[in-house]
Amino acid sequence: MATTHDFFLTGDHEQGRGIVLDALRGQGFAVTPAPNGAFTVQRGSTAMTVLFGGLAGSQLRITFLLRFQVDQEGRLVARLSRDQVGAAVSGGAIGASKAKAVFEQCVADIGGRLRAAQLFAGELRQ
Repeated sequence: MATTHDFFLTGDHEQGRGIVLDALRGQGFAVTPAPNGAFTVQRGSTAMTVLFGGLAGSQLRITFLLRFQVDQEGRLVARLSRDQVGAAVSGGAIGASKAKAVFEQCVADIGGRLRAAQLFAGELRQ
């Protein structure tokens, strides 16, 4: 089961993409383009997560998926997704809880930055 959060942006699409990517990098994530046009957003250590699970602290491996698309109204949509099952398997219940908290922190940061840049047109959680 995945949680997604869509941000609807007005204005310049490149500026909006840059703000979203900068927000994630500011949270310590490496943002890597994926072959399907999406981005893999990761931080932490797989080895530390396997060894210590949710007790890996700041080294807990957290992975999100980011995809940009344009809706019918011509607005840029930035969709940030997290896989709840993967987090639970790799870090146990503690890891899943920490991954959820980090996801919420990223959502708040992205939303705040988009509002400050006056590019925010709405959001939708699924």
